[in-house]
Amino acid sequence: MVPRPKPWAKKVFEAPSWFYARGWGWLLGRRFCEVEHVGRKSGRRLTTVLEIVIHDPTTDEIVVASAYGATANWYRNLQEHPATKIKTGRQEYRPQTRFLTPEEGRSVAERFRDEHPWEARVGLRVMDAIDAVPAGTFDDPVEMFASFPMVAFRPAEPAVL
Repeated sequence: MVPRPKPWAKKVFEAPSWFYARGWGWLLGRRFCEVEHVGRKSGRRLTTVLEIVIHDPTTDEIVVASAYGATANWYRNLQEHPATKIKTGRQEYRPQTRFLTPEEGRSVAERFRDEHPWEARVGLRVMDAIDAVPAGTFDDPVEMFASFPMVAFRPAEPAVL
């Protein structure tokens, strides 16, 4: 079972959703995305705001990670039905959804560490401090980030906005 963060940390992690719920997601730039997906049991359209780990400007592909592992509801929903819409910055599109292999996940984790060294080091300490990962499990940010299941999205159609 994947540990869950402390209640105060959960509130901090939910802050970007507040912006998207009010139509202000564009203020967060291309650091976060809102993923629209279909509930695997309910069949309802749902949205989840996630932090973008890596953005490839050549392909416009973004990668997100499930810090709660493969049991996160949004992740399990995407395994049943591909994402129906992505919003990030001022861009909105119908995506192609792709689950990364562990090797690809490690490559993304290494790229994240290289492109965001401060965030990688702090992220490791924060995830440990808030009990989001088992205490003392990781000494290296690449090991921690590579352990998270990752999903990539890229536009399947031209941008809507």
